[in-house]
Amino acid sequence: MQGGGTAVNRPALLAPLVPPSPASSQSATAGRHCGLAARKLCCNHSLEAEERRPWPAQQGNPHRKPRAGKGCAQQTAPESIRRKPGLHSSAIDQHATTYSAKAMRALKPLAYCRLPENALAFPCDAFHEEGIAKPSPHEAERPFPSGSAHRAKKRYPLANHLQFLVIPSLFVYDSVSDKAKGDGMKRAIAIGIQSFSKLRENRYFYIDKTHFIKDWWERGDDITLITRPRRFGKTLLLDMVRSFFSLEYAQRSELFEGLSIWNEEKYHKLQGTFPVIYMSFANIKERNFQAAKYKICSVLTSIYSDFDFLLTSNVLKENEILQFKSISRDMPLEVATESINCLAKYITRYYGKKPIVIIDEYDTPMQEAWLNGYWDDIVFLFRGFFNSTFKTNPWINRGLLTGITCISKESMFSDMNNLQVITVTTPIYTDCLGFTEEEVFSSMDEYNLPEKEKIKEWYDGFVFGGKKDIYNPWSILKYLSLRELDTYWVDTSSNALVSELIQQSDPQLKMHIEALLQGKTIVEKIDEQVAFNRLNKIQNSVLSLLVASGYLKVISYDKSLKQYTIAITNHEVKIMMDSLISEWFNSSSLYSVSHEFKNALCEGRTTRMNAMMNKISLETFSFFDMSGKEPERFYHGFVLGLIVDLKERYTIESNRESGYGRYDVMMFPLSKKDPGIVIEFKSIDYDAGEKELNDTVNAALEQITEKHYATELVARGIPKNRIFTYGFAFRGKEVLIGGGPL
Repeated sequence: MQGGGTAVNRPALLAPLVPPSPASSQSATAGRHCGLAARKLCCNHSLEAEERRPWPAQQGNPHRKPRAGKGCAQQTAPESIRRKPGLHSSAIDQHATTYSAKAMRALKPLAYCRLPENALAFPCDAFHEEGIAKPSPHEAERPFPSGSAHRAKKRYPLANHLQFLVIPSLFVYDSVSDKAKGDGMKRAIAIGIQSFSKLRENRYFYIDKTHFIKDWWERGDDITLITRPRRFGKTLLLDMVRSFFSLEYAQRSELFEGLSIWNEEKYHKLQGTFPVIYMSFANIKERNFQAAKYKICSVLTSIYSDFDFLLTSNVLKENEILQFKSISRDMPLEVATESINCLAKYITRYYGKKPIVIIDEYDTPMQEAWLNGYWDDIVFLFRGFFNSTFKTNPWINRGLLTGITCISKESMFSDMNNLQVITVTTPIYTDCLGFTEEEVFSSMDEYNLPEKEKIKEWYDGFVFGGKKDIYNPWSILKYLSLRELDTYWVDTSSNALVSELIQQSDPQLKMHIEALLQGKTIVEKIDEQVAFNRLNKIQNSVLSLLVASGYLKVISYDKSLKQYTIAITNHEVKIMMDSLISEWFNSSSLYSVSHEFKNALCEGRTTRMNAMMNKISLETFSFFDMSGKEPERFYHGFVLGLIVDLKERYTIESNRESGYGRYDVMMFPLSKKDPGIVIEFKSIDYDAGEKELNDTVNAALEQITEKHYATELVARGIPKNRIFTYGFAFRGKEVLIGGGPL
């Protein structure tokens, strides 16, 4: 069912008027006529409960009740209601009001009736007379309220001659769903809904985040980019902002009644007063640039179709009409990048008001471009698009973007001095995305769930702008719904980007990951602006991405030095990280081979080590994709991954100084029965006269001896004959290992 004004169609969510069905007998009790036989009085409700849920007019909405002289008057509730046991008739008398049909219509265009939220309406005569509602095709029609046993099965006219009694639904219920409200039954938890209006219409579980509207509006920033991990409510937050400001929701103030923003009287006048351009790039996940461009142009084309009434509005010039019609899925790049700039100008001219521009998941296309090898092309497109839309556009009121990462300004937002970036360390909007501990524990109390300490261990740990104890909302909602602990958040993604980055990272980062999985913290310099084009070159870029994505949390930081103390976020993330490493090295084909390799390494059996390493190389290295990477660096990281589970027997260090140089890997035994181990990695160097891999192995072993890499092991009391030195030589996927006791 649609209702609304002439420009925009919008759903009519207001509680309908409910005439009675003709009864079988005039002697039927008055209670049966109170909105059909299926409707009963809630006899267990108390005045105290009523006082906790005030009549909506008391919540500051001036549009809810018609004023005196407009067809409404206070009226005492009929005796048939007042006599019901358990009801406080004085409370009903205070809020029962009669409305004429004309007055009801005056509150909503197109003859739709507007009632207070949580209210029911009955024809006054329904309490003592039958059969007064006579269907007529010439009258406005309304369905039964959602949840009614008669929902949408019958339609009734709104007869002009009728008077209607309006009572808060607090006092009456129909079917199980309405009785639940009277009995305090828990709110339904709807998983995955990203529509603010749908959550509010159906009274699903919702934690109020509308204070963001006030915070954002009063800061006055031109363009705001907020980054948070996935599944943190970013899309719902943006839809809430759209529902509040958009002209499309001009008569939908009931969506916000009872929420924190509606306590601010001045914001009543802002609700539904701005044109809004809204777009999402969440589905731009293509394998090549042409497909991605087509999808992006499809999004822009859809936006233009929402405003196609401008073509007949007489506000466009002839050349602007041509531009409007040139928007298509196959439009040239230069037309696409200028599209929102042009549309904002047309909208401003039509409404006399500049639009708000909202973009959800702005960085999804960039992440996919990096993964699929068309980074430069997508950057060129979006640099032009963002520059035209936000930097050089005088026709927008404000801009609001969300994403997971803050892509470096040099890549995407060059020279955009009007951009306010809110990262996970910015002390602004700290509790607007994610659930606070107070919100989580209150929700657990509502659903009678006592395991607060376990929930804290699993899902707490996120820190935004220095505010601690932020919980992952997706995992909390799933837990409230299913009542069991599981890796809900990390399972919503393949974690492909994280997996690839850690696999391809340098050895030092792998050692960092191992330390983090052991519950330690690390201190590193991090730039929160993620440079995707440097992810393979600078380990700090990978750490930046892991922090932005929520896998790591910031314990403390010195922004002047860009030095951050970081840790694994929580138990759920640790399970995922452990699982990723297990998948790489414990597959059915790799596990037994890697196990034999490690045994041979610790026993000095180079022949067996060579056999196992070459088998791993042939069967597995295509999965890890060595293209474009230095073989020495790749094998260094891979071997570290193989031996990392020897941590119960060894302290493993990488790229540290010893003697007169820096060794690649050194393994310090925790028990006297195990040998000390030094490993040097080298790829074949033909310029140095190395013709075969054996020459490279000898060069690696000579370097260990000449640089005295074993000095630190000897200093710890390990006999030289218990120190094994190994040279690893590589040529593509071909591996040769040599060495033995020092």
